[in-house]
Amino acid sequence: MRWHTAAFGLVLGIILWYAATAGRRCITMASLQELGTQFRGLRAQRGHFDGAAWNADVDKFEGQERAVDDLSVLAA
Repeated sequence: MRWHTAAFGLVLGIILWYAATAGRRCITMASLQELGTQFRGLRAQRGHFDGAAWNADVDKFEGQERAVDDLSVLAA
């Protein structure tokens, strides 16, 4: 198989996958506002690094604050 045939197949597969999953990636303004509200609420909470008790939602590496922040970056 020639390299350009393999590359064409790969690109075609990516395009078909993207088209098939387009509906699941739809981010509405309401969902962005909900993410923003949730993130602001988590940022307002004090955690271990602010001198308060351990708060897994804001202190843990894979905590809720990090998850919401990652989603907001993907949505942008």
